[in-house]
Amino acid sequence: MSKARPDIWFPLYIGDYLADTAHLSTEQSGAYLHLLMHSWKSGPLPSDSDVLRRITRLSEDAWSIAWPMLSGFFKQTNERNLVQPRLEMERAAWGAKKTVSVARARRAAMSRWDKERSSDASSMPQAMLEQCPSPPPPPKDLKDSRQNSHFDGEAFEIEKKEDLGNRSEDREAVKRVFAYYLEKLGKSPTQYALTEKRMRKGLAALRACRRRVGDGACAEEALGAAVDGLLASKWHMGANPSGKLYTEWEKYIVKDIETMEQRWQDGGYNPDVHA
Repeated sequence: MSKARPDIWFPLYIGDYLADTAHLSTEQSGAYLHLLMHSWKSGPLPSDSDVLRRITRLSEDAWSIAWPMLSGFFKQTNERNLVQPRLEMERAAWGAKKTVSVARARRAAMSRWDKERSSDASSMPQAMLEQCPSPPPPPKDLKDSRQNSHFDGEAFEIEKKEDLGNRSEDREAVKRVFAYYLEKLGKSPTQYALTEKRMRKGLAALRACRRRVGDGACAEEALGAAVDGLLASKWHMGANPSGKLYTEWEKYIVKDIETMEQRWQDGGYNPDVHA
């Protein structure tokens, strides 16, 4: 995840913060904010009590009273580090949004470059390259697998199931999109975890996005666009006869190619434009 300028802003949902910290004194609330801001800028906090005290700028006596009140906000990940779960979710969601912004900027730049290159070539025939041959049609079994099967690693014949998790960057991309999904749907990462099954479905869907729109950030943006499409679908968000939410990751986003296409359509995303 890029750490470009994380020191110039800080996501704070005022209503949530005030509700969660109503039991704190003014001094303790300030100490908590210092810990959150330090973690946002520098990463997981050290579990050393004296270091934490210095971050909060409290005296030893004030710290001895404050920390029992503040410790419940944090989770120990190992012997040396503490994290605030909501902050980590926001960090991952911010990273996903930044990836989308970078992808859009890259596409805009490439579009301008393609236009300029086309203009130059028309005035300089000697610079024209031989036209690339059209790619051969995909094998019949590939087309069938795309049309009729699920994004579960077994259905697609392009890559073996055991290869789905080999690229660490793909797993990180799925984590970012899943964190974005949790944030937008208001789901708790502890209650709705990214299990290995959900990861594998996300990986297969990301690979399908890559084959549709291109590698890297564009594929991640396409997967994120499916999340946006779910949010845009009033029927899935409760405007249906039962009044229920239909928002499960594996059922309504990455289930199969038809589901992905429908989510893109719901959100107004055209993969053919981005390919």
